[in-house]
Amino acid sequence: MWRILYLSLQWLVAAFWLLVAGVQLFTTPSLLLTLSCLTSVCLCAPPVRRSIAKRVQFFPRCVSIPLASAAIVASFRLWTTELDLEATKAGFKSYSDYHRAQKNGLNDTTALAAFDAREESKKRAAEAAKQQKEAECLADVQCLASRNTVGAALACKTAVERLANYDFKWTDQLLDIKFPKIRWRDQSKGQITFIGDSLKVQNGFGAWQNVVYSCDYDTQSKMVIYASAEPGRLSD
Repeated sequence: MWRILYLSLQWLVAAFWLLVAGVQLFTTPSLLLTLSCLTSVCLCAPPVRRSIAKRVQFFPRCVSIPLASAAIVASFRLWTTELDLEATKAGFKSYSDYHRAQKNGLNDTTALAAFDAREESKKRAAEAAKQQKEAECLADVQCLASRNTVGAALACKTAVERLANYDFKWTDQLLDIKFPKIRWRDQSKGQITFIGDSLKVQNGFGAWQNVVYSCDYDTQSKMVIYASAEPGRLSD
């Protein structure tokens, strides 16, 4: 009889903490208290093979853990409430506004509103300047090419090498630029033609000849549009 009553009490406490955890989760979420309640559910729910002595040992824990967590959460909420009251007395809507005003040496909400307006104006000006700089770069072939130098060089190198019917060899040194000249292919689409002459290809008779190669690169899709090569050297 006593065993049945004790088991029922344990299940009742476990169900209570499960209910508290659900309320916390959907009303005023507190992660600490919710996890504590779920932990207490695990401790309070009586396993079938646990002895009475073990149940008695675990029962105080299933009550004390969430109560201690609740005390911590309540203390924190009381502290934040006091801070909000302090801010309200000073004329601010919240403690975050009050703290921000103190941090910037402001005394009232009017000064804070003016400060926020100035900061917003600075942010809009910075964003406008950034957009202006971006537009200028998109209109400047040198600027746009410099942004895409690495990607274009790798993609165009492969595309140019595929043009060779026989063997080929690059004549540039380690730090040389394979595509020293650039020009617009289609400015409105951000397409640039990269040009160079640091390549020799072998013809059908085994003779080597210098070639001038060009590669049309799309800076938006990061893909090669077209590549070509013809015998010769670039003029200075």
